[in-house]
Amino acid sequence: MSAPTPRVPEEALRLARAGLADLKAAITLLLAANPQGMGNYPIAHALGLESQHRGKQVNYLTYSVLGLLMEERIVAKGADKNYRLTNAPACGPESRA
Repeated sequence: MSAPTPRVPEEALRLARAGLADLKAAITLLLAANPQGMGNYPIAHALGLESQHRGKQVNYLTYSVLGLLMEERIVAKGADKNYRLTNAPACGPESRA
């Protein structure tokens, strides 16, 4: 038996989309200021987004957002495992609809 489909208020969806856009913009701005690149942990730490899971750092939030930015070709992961901006258009506040 499957769980019922949840009701999603329009405002909840709007807030989630705005929050994701803000996270993308924050990571993009951070990487622009650090062209040498940064790993997931330093990004999470710099933005105050570190997560705790039974005492271990996992930082899935920034990892997931970095994955989205890579799919959008805004960010690339180098052989050194650092994330850097590509030449794609920026993901700043001015690029939001």
